[in-house]
Amino acid sequence: MKRISQLIVFTAFMSMTWAQTTGKISGTITGDDGTQLVGANIIVLGTGSGASAGSDGEFQILNVPAGSYTVLATYIGYSGKEVSGVRVISGLNTEINFSLTPSAIEGEVIQVTAERALIQKDETSSINLVTREQLENLPIRSLDGVLATMPGVVVQNNDVHIRGGRHNEVAYFLNGSSTTNLANRENLVYVPQEAIEELQVQVGGYDAEVSGANSGVVKRSLRRGSTEFSGSFSLQSDGGDAGSDALGGGYSYGHTTTLASISGPILGESLKFFAAFEQSKKEDPYVKVSKGFEFLNQMDEQPSNSSYADEFDLTWQDGATPGSSDEFTNITGTLTYNAGPLRATVGVVNNAKTNNYGGGIMSQLRWRGATVMSKDSVDIKVPARYAYNDSKSNMLIAELTYALGTNTVLRMNGNQYTQSSETKDSWFGATWESWHDSSKVQAHLGLADDSSGWSPFKDAF
Repeated sequence: MKRISQLIVFTAFMSMTWAQTTGKISGTITGDDGTQLVGANIIVLGTGSGASAGSDGEFQILNVPAGSYTVLATYIGYSGKEVSGVRVISGLNTEINFSLTPSAIEGEVIQVTAERALIQKDETSSINLVTREQLENLPIRSLDGVLATMPGVVVQNNDVHIRGGRHNEVAYFLNGSSTTNLANRENLVYVPQEAIEELQVQVGGYDAEVSGANSGVVKRSLRRGSTEFSGSFSLQSDGGDAGSDALGGGYSYGHTTTLASISGPILGESLKFFAAFEQSKKEDPYVKVSKGFEFLNQMDEQPSNSSYADEFDLTWQDGATPGSSDEFTNITGTLTYNAGPLRATVGVVNNAKTNNYGGGIMSQLRWRGATVMSKDSVDIKVPARYAYNDSKSNMLIAELTYALGTNTVLRMNGNQYTQSSETKDSWFGATWESWHDSSKVQAHLGLADDSSGWSPFKDAF
């Protein structure tokens, strides 16, 4: 009745370029006359990362997490320049060139906004990228929906096909850790869009560290904490409980979605956090309306003894499908620590789902329960009985990076994934021995042994 699986993976490697979940910023810094400004300082604000220009005026900053940043360049005797909106892409280089002008006023800073390059020079594979800012503007609330907007990607029957390949030829990654189900090759871990910093889809020329993908690779990076406190909240509803007419005389399905997020610093720029919460409730996952009807004065006799019989009414309500529900909760968070060349990030994604669906019209007819009258005039209230499923999953990702020099970064990555699924009875929970036990059913209904001599609905559900 219960299934639990666990996967723990640890990897460590050295990269002469940059880690998979981070990118690089490089470029040159000169005066307005073309003079190379040796020793000029370049700082990525809010991260603690930076570099100095070399003898040729060039610089590079490794191990910068994916995201949008403001980069500041300064040099003695020159006006500083601050470039905002610099987008760092995982696994790729972002080039910025600075040209500073002499200034007699110390501390003067010129502010400009970066423009994304039309051509990514170091992009050796075909990559489709969606940033957090783009996700906020898309009228879509699912990973499959976002993927379906990308060239070369087709989503059919909830299966993702890339470059015409099979759905089981796609590999999925989250913060550099695999989230591919080894059994069916589907994505294991759901993450709300509010918690994603960037989404990459590679459709060819994969990195050497990627395996198990013949059609494409889907990479997601979790959001990290910001230098200032910020948050968001939204509530979506179709108007009321399932079956109500709250929508101007129309039927409601009891659908409600709550979204919230918060981000900010704990210890200045050294320790920052991000957290997101999503809860979705559906009283009618079927999203259909039907005309109600009744089965009145129904007789149910015991074949071996007709004296044991019961009479009952069964009713199907108007509107939404009765006796079905779906509740889903997600909690996603990251904690990031920056200390010079050392950076540590811990991410957690927790998903929990409870659902019950009708098992045919007769099963659904009794979701709402029934009043049964036996031939010895005993009225018995039979509460609704149904099966439901509880499933939970949790993924913990830890990443540690250390810059050994200007060209070398040591990266260690570990992750743990657990999941469980359990089917329960609305009367007896997970005590499956009682599901088909007529004596347990009789006791649950509060019937004495000599009251009527029988138990209705003695089968499970």
